[in-house]
Amino acid sequence: MVAIKLVEFGGMAPALDSRLLENNAAAEATNTWLYSGALIGINQEKALHTCTLGSTAKTYRIPESYDLAGKLDNSLWLEFANRNTDVIRSAVVNDTFDRYYWSSTSAAPKYNTRARIAYTAKPRTATVTFTNATDIVNWTANALAVGDTVFFTGGVMPTGLTASVTYYVTAPTTNNFKVSTTLSNALQAIAINFTTDGTPTITGHTGAENEFLLGVPAPPTAPTSTGVTGGAAPTSTRAYVVTWVTAYGEEGPPSPALIITGNTDGTWPITFPTVDANDIGINRYLRKARIYRTITSISGKATYYLVTEQDIWATLHSDTAADSVVVGNTQLASTNWIGPPSGLEGWVTMPNGITVGFLNNEIWFSEPFRTHAWPSAYSLATEYPIIGLGVINQTLVVCTAGFPMTVSGVHPSIMTMSRLAAFEPCTSRGSILSTPEGVYYSSFNGLVKVVPGRADNITKKLVTKDEWTKTFNVATIVGARLGTAIYYFGTIGAGVFEPNAFETTAFVQEDTTSARLGVLIDPTDKRVAFTHLSSSGVTVSLFNDQWSGDVFIIRNNIVYWIDPADLTPDITPYLWRSKIFQLQAKGNFGAMKVYFEAVSTSPALNPTPNTNLIQTLAADQYALVRVYADGTHIYTRELRTSGELWRLPGGFKADFYQFEVEGRVRVMSLQAASSPKELTVV
Repeated sequence: MVAIKLVEFGGMAPALDSRLLENNAAAEATNTWLYSGALIGINQEKALHTCTLGSTAKTYRIPESYDLAGKLDNSLWLEFANRNTDVIRSAVVNDTFDRYYWSSTSAAPKYNTRARIAYTAKPRTATVTFTNATDIVNWTANALAVGDTVFFTGGVMPTGLTASVTYYVTAPTTNNFKVSTTLSNALQAIAINFTTDGTPTITGHTGAENEFLLGVPAPPTAPTSTGVTGGAAPTSTRAYVVTWVTAYGEEGPPSPALIITGNTDGTWPITFPTVDANDIGINRYLRKARIYRTITSISGKATYYLVTEQDIWATLHSDTAADSVVVGNTQLASTNWIGPPSGLEGWVTMPNGITVGFLNNEIWFSEPFRTHAWPSAYSLATEYPIIGLGVINQTLVVCTAGFPMTVSGVHPSIMTMSRLAAFEPCTSRGSILSTPEGVYYSSFNGLVKVVPGRADNITKKLVTKDEWTKTFNVATIVGARLGTAIYYFGTIGAGVFEPNAFETTAFVQEDTTSARLGVLIDPTDKRVAFTHLSSSGVTVSLFNDQWSGDVFIIRNNIVYWIDPADLTPDITPYLWRSKIFQLQAKGNFGAMKVYFEAVSTSPALNPTPNTNLIQTLAADQYALVRVYADGTHIYTRELRTSGELWRLPGGFKADFYQFEVEGRVRVMSLQAASSPKELTVV
C-alpha cells in the first residue's frame, strides 16, 4: 500500500533537506497562516490611515480615549519622514500635561503635549495689523527696518483656544497690513520679518502647534547686580545663580555664578540674564526664572537654596530674605540636568521612569521621571557601534555591530554593563523587538534572542545563514510581533549606481526588491516554524502600535494593519509545497482527495474549470493542486468540490512525490493513495 495523509499543515525548516522534514512540514510556504492546523492564507492588511506628510516613514498613534486604547479609529497621528524615529509617552506619574517625546537620526529630540497635538487640526485665527508707530502695543521693538525681526513677549494672549486677537507693530512703510495666522494661548512668541517691499511674513508658527526642543538651556551669563544697599554689619559673601523653567515645570541647569558681598540684612538687587526670544514659545516654552543663593553651614559647606521664582520676562529681583527663611526652601537639584545630545536616538523606556537613548557607541540615561534631563555622568560606552536598544524586565539590551551587551540597575548612576559571549552582530535597528520572553533581533546568522546573561541564535536549526540573508536585505529589515510570531519585512535599500556617477533621472536609485519580501517565524511553535511573506506593495516601515499591539505597515503613504481576529477577512493567496516523500519502492499514486472549505470572501467560481497542466491561480478560482513525481510536474487540478475523488496519471512509477497547493480557501486535509480503495482507509 502506498498512501499519505496530510493534516495539521506546518511551515518550513529550510535548514533541513526537504526529504528529511516532518510529514506535515513544508518545503515552501508563502503567505500561509498555519496556527489552526488548516492550510489558509494570512489575513490581508486593512487600510487604516492615509498619511498627510507625503513621505511618511513612521507614525505614532495616540488613541482618542485612553480608556479605549485599542480602538483604532478617531485617533491622533504623529507622522515622521524618518523611519528611525522613536516616540515615548511621559514617564511622569499622572502627568497633567500628557507629554510625548520623540527622537530620530535626522533631528534633535523634541516633545509636545497631547492637547497641542490635538489642537493642530482645529481652525483658529489671529489678526496682525500693521499701522503707525503710535499704535505699538506690547512689543519689544519700537522701530523696525527692512529685515528686522520682532517678538511678542507680552501677556495679552487669548485665554480661549479659538479666540482672535489683534496686535499692532510699526511698519517700515506707511501702508497698513493685515495678516492672518494661526496661534493658540500656548504661543507667545511670533517672529515678523519685513521684506524689502514692506510685505510682512510671519514665522514661528505654521498652522500646527509647534513642538519644542527637548532640554532646558542654562542661562549663558551670570546674573548681575548694581551692588548691595542698606543694612548694617555683619557682611557676607553670597553666590547667586539663575535657572530657567518651562511651562511644564522642567528646570534646566544653573547659570554661571554671581559672587557678591554686602551687608547681610541689606537689599541685594539681582538682574536676570537675558532670555532668547525664540525660547519663549517657538523653539522652547520657557515661562519662569528661579534665583538660588548660597547659604554656608557651620561646617563651611555652601549649598544653593531657592530664593524666588518669577515670570520669564522679569528683569530684576531685590533679595531681602533672611537666611533663616531661605534655608527652608528647596535646594538646587538641576546642576547637571543638561538636555539630551542633539543626535541622541533609539529611545526606549526602562522601569523607574528612566529613558534611554544612544549616540554612536554611547548609552545615555535620563534623570528618573525627568525626560528633559540627561546628566552626562550617567553615560556608558560600548566597544562596538550601537545599532539599537531593547528592554526585557529591568534589563536593557544593547544590540551592537559586535557583541550584544546588557545593562541593569535601578538608577542611572549605578548601572552595570555586561558583554554577552555570543558574537552575533545586529544587522538592523528595525529588527529589534522587545517581548516578555526576551529581546529579538536579526544577525547575519538568523534570529537572535537575548535574555539576561545569554544570547542565542534560535533559528540555527531552522534556517541556514545563506537562506536567511538571501530572503531579504538583512540590513534594512523591520519587524513587529504578530501574536507569538516574529513578523519581518525588508524595506527600501540603496540602488546599484553611485548617485553622482550618472544622470540621476536615468537610473533607479533605490532597490525595492527586498521591500516586497518578508518572513514569519514563530520560535514558540515548531510546527508553524518559518514562512515566507510577499507583497505587491513596497514596505516603507513596519512596527507594533504602542497602544493596541497591532501590526502597522506603511505602504504607499498609507498605514495598514493586520487583524488576525477578523472572522471574515480577505485572504492573501498562499502557496504551500509539501516535503518530498520518498516511497519504499518505486510506485504510483493513482487516487487523491482534498478536503477544504470556502471562506466568506472566496470568489465566485468560473463555470468552466481549467484543466490545463500549466496554469496560475486566477481570480475566479478557489485553489490549484499540483503533483510532482521525481521532480516532474505531472498533474494540476482546480479545487471545486471538497472531498472529490481524483484519478492521477498512471503508466509510470516514481521514487519521490511532492504536492503543492496554491489557493485562497481553507484546506483541512490532503490524501493520496495508490488506488481509490486504499484511499478509503488512509
